[in-house]
Amino acid sequence: RETSLTEAILGFSQEWERIYGIAVKLKFSQYTQMPENTERAFFMVMQEALSNVARHSQSTEVEIFLKQNPHYAFIMICDNGIGFPESKKKSPGIGLKSMNERARLLGGALEIASIENEGTCIRMEVPLEEKNGKEN
Repeated sequence: RETSLTEAILGFSQEWERIYGIAVKLKFSQYTQMPENTERAFFMVMQEALSNVARHSQSTEVEIFLKQNPHYAFIMICDNGIGFPESKKKSPGIGLKSMNERARLLGGALEIASIENEGTCIRMEVPLEEKNGKEN
């Protein structure tokens, strides 16, 4: 593994911020290395979420939170954009479907909270504790 998840998020978000002109704030809390498949899923969900922000949100700022404790880890990407209506949540596009699938494959969940004209938060949480003697 060449770079940590936090280094990868930092590098990607700095480049994304430069390209799209949308400010990115990073908040990492109690983060330690996780299994590689979990880190990869977190990174890909963050990439997809930022892609959606750039295409749809009309945001001026995005916050990326990465936090873990002994039992679970989560990544949350929140923007201050236009949000989207309930109908979009009921018929998600391919990006949201792939994020949901990544969370599900790790035994976790993806939550989307969006308020029109206030913004959207996408949160993926996955369990970290050992199950049946093996890590996720």
